[in-house]
Amino acid sequence: MKKNNLTSEEKKINKDISQWKYVPVKNFEKEKKVLQQYVKEYRSLISLRIPQKNLDKLKILAEKEGIPYQTLINSILHKYIVSN
Repeated sequence: MKKNNLTSEEKKINKDISQWKYVPVKNFEKEKKVLQQYVKEYRSLISLRIPQKNLDKLKILAEKEGIPYQTLINSILHKYIVSN
């Protein structure tokens, strides 16, 4: 397995993230625009019809997890796709 050769700055960032340490972002507005563009380019908006009781259950599960229900649905789909 190939190891990633991280720079000292990348190692520090990785350590800070693993310790849940707050790290301010330089040029926040610029970085935010880059991320928004990335999400816009690589995500597709779809419509999906599912039974209301299933949606209600998803919303309850998402609330327990503390995440939006759309994020939970995306996570479930991703796990299913990756495992097959």
